[in-house]
Amino acid sequence: MTIQNSKGRLCRILMKNPSKVVPGKETKTRTVFQEPSRRTFLAATSALAAVAVFRPWKKAVADNKNVIEDDFISPYGVAITKQGDLVVTDAGSYSVRIYHPDGSPKAKFGSPGIGPGKLNFPTGVAVLNEEIFVVDSNNGRIVVFDSEGNFHRSFGGLGINTASLASPKGICVGPSGKLVVANTRGHNIQVYDPVSGLMESAFGLMGDNSPTLKTGETDIRFRLPSSVNWDGEKLAIVDGKHGRLVFLDAEGRFISQSNGFNKPECCIAARDGYYLTAAKGLARLDKNGKPVVWHPIKFESAAGLAILPSGQLAVADFSGRKINIIEAF
Repeated sequence: MTIQNSKGRLCRILMKNPSKVVPGKETKTRTVFQEPSRRTFLAATSALAAVAVFRPWKKAVADNKNVIEDDFISPYGVAITKQGDLVVTDAGSYSVRIYHPDGSPKAKFGSPGIGPGKLNFPTGVAVLNEEIFVVDSNNGRIVVFDSEGNFHRSFGGLGINTASLASPKGICVGPSGKLVVANTRGHNIQVYDPVSGLMESAFGLMGDNSPTLKTGETDIRFRLPSSVNWDGEKLAIVDGKHGRLVFLDAEGRFISQSNGFNKPECCIAARDGYYLTAAKGLARLDKNGKPVVWHPIKFESAAGLAILPSGQLAVADFSGRKINIIEAF
């Protein structure tokens, strides 16, 4: 049998000697949790979508202004609306949450499945023109909602070819208002028209680059890119498996890179540089992507982040099941 463990991960429960039952005598069993393969995971999540039962939504903790603790299972993506509301994707509960600027809950929507408006492990999120674009990772698509959670449309398609999406994670509004998606297990970056949903271009292939990439090169090799961000001049791409931050121009041509990060996950542009989550930490980077300072806070597993209208940072702690509100540094 497959269930979710305490961290929201799907596991198989294996009962040792379940058939050896002696009438009138207590039978001892041992429960073993085993992480499944990706194929097993995808099959199990499809089955889970039909039977999932979630806890009632509780209010965010109001007495702690530095933390939003809802009934999260695995919060991942964060984004800000024009009204200053905070949008959070909770991958483990297949839902999207919206919070007022004071941290109080405003809306919750999404349910598990593969049909229109359904979600299967939502990760990255972006806001454009009053619409919310959610990366529906295990369904290999982008799902679009309005600010009230009403389903508008979806685009993309699950697959491993260049024009398909394979467990995408990151998304941002890029050059000319296009949507740029980090196609994680497809090992490339894709650009979409936000209205038609048509893919206009893609760049990057799976592989390893030499450390001597030259400016203007287009043969960029990625392994598990997890995040993409547009700062108005260049794209910053988190190349997870290679532990680096890669900077490309709007056409996908190489500009520069910053290496040496341990499990980098998400990057956003800030004044005079960037913020980056990596493993259990949060770093402030300069304009070249080099670490300036690491914040003393430690996460269980840092994921998405966004800058609030107040200038504070909202950082999703995927395994810690909360959103941390941190002063800019």
